[in-house]
Amino acid sequence: MSGDNFTAATVPRKLSKLKEKAFATVSYLWCAVAFVWVLVSFIIVIPVLLFSLGLIGNCIIVGILLFWWSVGFIWFRDTHKMDATLLFLNFTSRAIREKNIIAKYKLPVELLKEIIPIEAVHDHGLIQFTEKRYGVLLRIDAPRVSDNDIAAHNTKMENLVNSLYGDQMVKTYTACKNHKDNGLRDSLITRMNEDISQRSKEHLNSIYQHIEKTNTTTNIWITWMLVMMGLFDSVDAAELRRQVYVPGLIRGHLQKADIRCTVVEGNDVVREYRQMIDSQEIGW
Repeated sequence: MSGDNFTAATVPRKLSKLKEKAFATVSYLWCAVAFVWVLVSFIIVIPVLLFSLGLIGNCIIVGILLFWWSVGFIWFRDTHKMDATLLFLNFTSRAIREKNIIAKYKLPVELLKEIIPIEAVHDHGLIQFTEKRYGVLLRIDAPRVSDNDIAAHNTKMENLVNSLYGDQMVKTYTACKNHKDNGLRDSLITRMNEDISQRSKEHLNSIYQHIEKTNTTTNIWITWMLVMMGLFDSVDAAELRRQVYVPGLIRGHLQKADIRCTVVEGNDVVREYRQMIDSQEIGW
């Protein structure tokens, strides 16, 4: 051990996952592909050697040979290019077979009407629901309330409810989600995939495996407030009500209760609303 506060790094003796199947930085797979490429080239040239094809026939054979080697140079000229090509071909094959799972966080609202009763999302987070109903979705950052402040906090919430009139309605949804921070693990994986020594990769992998074994998670509380403003015959009428009511709700009641909130707008509305509904169904 050195005189500083750091201990010497230990490297595991065996690490089968990170053993590189390569010789002199060239992978065995690339060598096999190169052998096949040369073999096929000889097969293409055989008709020229065995038969008299004439000028046109020879030009066709030479053209095929040039095309064959152009494909090899463009897509398989080295190990990294070959890996990228195989990854692309694998992804394309899975896409044709519809086996790729792609997160669709920015789907048009029209595709989710059967799940979420939303007709459209307008400017400033105004949500147009079915049956001419309009509302706004708020992402809430609620503070912890001590026992001594519960009575005062309940009074502020009562004032919020009393401020509703007509067919206005406020719904709150709360979910507790187990969150595992993958930032450090992703950084380790990215670093291990870089051009570093095998010893460094093994050391980084030992750190990664230690983090995986600890499996630390944290509980995150997520709260939404859905403000339903009522029925309106037009978007303009609903927008006018939003301009009058929502700012007063945020600044007048929520901020007085030390509740910070954000109006969910644009494509985030569908994503947050879907997450809010799913959290109630699966019981986070």
